Amino acid sequence: RTQINRIVLALALALWMIFLARVFNFSGLTGVALLSAGMGVLGYWLYPRLVEASIRQQTTAFYNRNPGARGEQTLTLAETELFGRSSKSETRFELSAVQHFKQTSTHLFIVLSENNVVIVPKRVFSSTEEQERFVSGVSSSA
Repeated sequence: RTQINRIVLALALALWMIFLARVFNFSGLTGVALLSAGMGVLGYWLYPRLVEASIRQQTTAFYNRNPGARGEQTLTLAETELFGRSSKSETRFELSAVQHFKQTSTHLFIVLSENNVVIVPKRVFSSTEEQERFVSGVSSSA
């Protein structure tokens, strides 16, 4: 549905530009240049807004399908497993399933598959040592 809305919007913008070119009697290379410039400006302005709206829609749909992904969660690292628990679900991952482990200045990303990533904010650790133990336990299997 969203893709159809984007196509309709793009066609409406193109028709509007053609209409303006005819009304103001732009023809030939001048008309093509003005149409291209107008479409470029509209695309530059419109594209980020469409992407943001799409991301918001996909995120909302994800949380509606997976209510356990919201709210407080507990993550426990065992020797060979990672346990996740929320008020709505429990999950267990073998550490051998970890494909990649990445970290930024604020978060840890445990990549289990292309569509399954565990995100851990670094602020949840009570000390740097606790964070380092967690990181070494997870990253040693990645």
